[in-house]
Amino acid sequence: MNIRFTLTIIGIFFLLSISKIHANPTGKSVSCHSTLKENLNYKNYKGISFETEKSVRVVTLKMKNNKLKVVSKLTPYKIKKNNIYFKIKFIWYGNIFFEEFNLNRDNLDLINNSKNQVRQLKCKVINGDFMAEMNKVKEKYQSIFQQGVGEKINSF
Repeated sequence: MNIRFTLTIIGIFFLLSISKIHANPTGKSVSCHSTLKENLNYKNYKGISFETEKSVRVVTLKMKNNKLKVVSKLTPYKIKKNNIYFKIKFIWYGNIFFEEFNLNRDNLDLINNSKNQVRQLKCKVINGDFMAEMNKVKEKYQSIFQQGVGEKINSF
């Protein structure tokens, strides 16, 4: 009887160990870039940070007067199997637009729908301060933008 009970317990632990279990995303952040080389620009960049068990912070970069700005929005999210879904409403200097997100928890692929466009982004986990990382990304894209503007000004 004791042997059967022990084997049953071992069998249960074995089955639990091979089944896929996802951790709560709270406290985790990702940085997402386009999977297409020609779309590697600030318009296709997203930062995502799961701040609580119910809310996610989405960061996007917007241009105003030739300066990039970090714009963030907090919104609720839903977890369904391997995916995390959320929607946001951005208002940027009078322009209102909606974005939908679908993040695959296994491979960190992000599908972003906005303004009738579907973007596929690849995300990587951020270790450390999320907003500090967003500011570094903004500075990198600002530098690229400035180089592009300088070339246009100095060329005929």
